[in-house]
Amino acid sequence: MKSKEKNKKRYAGIYQELVEIVGEDLISQIYERFHGMEVSMPSRLYSIEYVIELAAKEDPSEWKKIARKYGYNEKYLKRLILEKLESQH
Repeated sequence: MKSKEKNKKRYAGIYQELVEIVGEDLISQIYERFHGMEVSMPSRLYSIEYVIELAAKEDPSEWKKIARKYGYNEKYLKRLILEKLESQH
């Protein structure tokens, strides 16, 4: 058995998967911070606020592409961008 695979086996449940991603150095930090908690991961990595800020700096012709890239509905994103831009004036 490979050393990496052997080390992975020492961890329980989800920690086996996480140690593959972050490594053994960080897994203990994750454990200390989150053990005993139920952690749910959002389906989107980036917040809508961040995506609005990013898209507002771009030409409106790019908004559709940005919405798709970050997993948001184009019309919803457009409405929020326009609201943000209007509130700044």
